[in-house]
Amino acid sequence: MKAYRLSIFLLLTCLLPLQLYAQKAFYADGYYGGIYQRYPAETFTKTLLEQLRQYPSWRLNLDIEPETWDSVKAKASLDYHEFQVVAGRQQVEFTNTTYTQPFLYAISGESIIRQFQYGRRKILEHFPDALIATYASQTPGLTSQLPQLLLQLGVRHAVLKQAGNTMTGYLRKTGGELVGWTGPDGSVIGAVPRYEGEKSDPSHAWNTIAWNNSQQYLMSAFAAGVEHPVGMTFQKNATGNGPAIGMGKQNKSRSEYIRWTDYFEKIAVSKPTPELTLRQEDILSGLMWGSQALQRVTMAVRKAENYLIQAEKIGALAQIDNGFQMPSPSIDDAWRMLMLAQHHDAWTSPYIPLNEKGTWADNVNAWTKNTIYTSLLTIMSVENSYEEGIKYQKEGQLFIRVFNSLGHRRKEVVVTDLSEDYENKQIELVDAQGAGVECTVNNRQLIFLADVPPFGYSTYRLRQTGDKPENTAGNSSITLNDSICTIETNLFKVAFDLKKGGVIS
Repeated sequence: MKAYRLSIFLLLTCLLPLQLYAQKAFYADGYYGGIYQRYPAETFTKTLLEQLRQYPSWRLNLDIEPETWDSVKAKASLDYHEFQVVAGRQQVEFTNTTYTQPFLYAISGESIIRQFQYGRRKILEHFPDALIATYASQTPGLTSQLPQLLLQLGVRHAVLKQAGNTMTGYLRKTGGELVGWTGPDGSVIGAVPRYEGEKSDPSHAWNTIAWNNSQQYLMSAFAAGVEHPVGMTFQKNATGNGPAIGMGKQNKSRSEYIRWTDYFEKIAVSKPTPELTLRQEDILSGLMWGSQALQRVTMAVRKAENYLIQAEKIGALAQIDNGFQMPSPSIDDAWRMLMLAQHHDAWTSPYIPLNEKGTWADNVNAWTKNTIYTSLLTIMSVENSYEEGIKYQKEGQLFIRVFNSLGHRRKEVVVTDLSEDYENKQIELVDAQGAGVECTVNNRQLIFLADVPPFGYSTYRLRQTGDKPENTAGNSSITLNDSICTIETNLFKVAFDLKKGGVIS
């Protein structure tokens, strides 16, 4: 019986490679990187051209930082112009138009949109005939909103695989040759998933067995009913290795090299199944989130994001009010600085030296400060665009305009400085409808509770009602006995229980 089972096993082992020849496999090869990842601007484009001529059946899926082509144009002009022609033909596709290949799950929604918009604009500036129809990235830039955003940006397909850099975030396994990746708004985009049988490669810590179309990978895909299995990799720029799994006899799986869009539109099944709703928990990430340097990077990026978006929104409100024009060149530069700070290497390698200015973290600090400075200048320009300003005197009264750049109503404390004219004066604050607003003055600062509508502003009027009585130091009092300390102002009264350690009773 044991000999019989052994014979069956040997027979199946011999037949498995034959199935690889009977059913066709596909492979998406390409390069990733760019000028901030040591792309040799003087030489590597020439290498690409030579390889594409040498291997006519090879296909290139490029995940190259769009700004790289500025350097190539300046440093290798002849190769650049030749590649402009080749990039519009059937061998080349641009699969990621984000400006700096960020981790999309770690930045703001507006930043994601700008990464795609600025990057796409830069690629088409250099390659007007470029194919940009499928999103695939060496750095897993996945987030649940992508189906809606990609479709609105003109991208028709997506790749949820990334077989060669799994430590930065890789998708959980799922079934199907194609899945209908569904966003929260109901948008659906066809996507290549990580197959159920796509395991980690024990010999390559950061890869799965799809990175070289291994026999194990392809057989598990065929067994799961995947009719047209596809493997993939993004090789690092500057390696210049050529076709990743070889050509001719070297290509042991006899895989056909494909551009991702050709795979979706000419090869894969036409109907994606099943539906897939991506959750944050589905992205398996191994970033060093505990690193203090990374924490400083993330905080600096988020602070710059908030300032820049606030400046743009307030500028939009002023444009409606008085025709204010945003300073587009400086805003574009502010976004560029912010997008550089969102580069994935700044998050995976904040300690690593980047240039003469220091490490990635050092550069992020400089880039985000530039963005914040431009944002604050823009906000000052908005203030100056109002003839009377956003805080102005008129007929002996002070008017204060409070902006809300968010999409929901806010009722929060606002603090603003007052001139010495308001020292030792009794005041009254009212809103636009004439209703009184609770307020207090402390060290020439007006503190009040503002109520502002979504994406708009409220205007308040402050006037003096007389002098403060000389025998008062303000509208506050403190009383104390053995067990209770009471503090009372015109806004609140709080009692502290001293026997219980000062808890508020």
